[in-house]
Amino acid sequence: MTTKSPNIAGVAALTDGLDHARSSDRHAGEQIAEQAEINFSTDQDLTVASVGSTAESGGRTVRFALGEHPVSWSCTCVGDDSPWCKHVVAAVLAADRRH
Repeated sequence: MTTKSPNIAGVAALTDGLDHARSSDRHAGEQIAEQAEINFSTDQDLTVASVGSTAESGGRTVRFALGEHPVSWSCTCVGDDSPWCKHVVAAVLAADRRH
């Protein structure tokens, strides 16, 4: 059985959309990307980012459905009405740095 590699390039391609993030989520996501361990894996057809915790933010999981049109994602954080939460921002920035 072959393990599918996470689509880090697909996540990195979302950097153009970061302008849609609130400035507070963009700033917090940049800090998380710098401070936390962020690992990528797959779960069926999803690319999954495990965003580690920092002093200011608990760890979360972001799932990217990159094969959908339009691309979609979800985060395990609660109470955020913006699709570009700080964890999504951090995962996209981490993928962009690795790509």
